[in-house]
Amino acid sequence: MKIIQVDDYDWYIGETLEDCVNQAMEDTGQPREEFDPRELSEFELVKLTYIDEDDPTNKKTFKEALEAAIEKGGTFPRFFASSEF
Repeated sequence: MKIIQVDDYDWYIGETLEDCVNQAMEDTGQPREEFDPRELSEFELVKLTYIDEDDPTNKKTFKEALEAAIEKGGTFPRFFASSEF
């Protein structure tokens, strides 16, 4: 599993970049041209902070949050985080 930044504000978890973009298009209704996706680097995974919206005091690295999401399971690809919330 990877974290893909699909635009300036949103991140998705999925097997591939294209899977994540397709899910983002389905979720938002925006066309492919609206996205500028890229896979996060290992440095970014440990540098970026994930804040749980249900418990803002619960902060993790993106890498820790990715590992927790994989462990929890569910359907992938899926929305992971946004800087707009």
